[in-house]
Amino acid sequence: MKETQKVKEEETTNNDCKKSSQSLLKIQQICSLLNIQESHLRSLIFRSEIPFIKIGRLIRFDPDKIKKWLEEKNFQ
Repeated sequence: MKETQKVKEEETTNNDCKKSSQSLLKIQQICSLLNIQESHLRSLIFRSEIPFIKIGRLIRFDPDKIKKWLEEKNFQ
């Protein structure tokens, strides 16, 4: 019984990792989304003005954090 529970927990963890890694956006996708040039996006990253995730040498973006960041930047 405990072994099957452990296997189910591992499968859930693996599925969560797959979902999160599939939903992360690349630099080109963010540039298209924000309609900005890559050089400007890289400046924002360098100055830590936009939320990003660094995986080794790769830079990725969580869509939820980008949405929240955009909402904070939205001036009324």
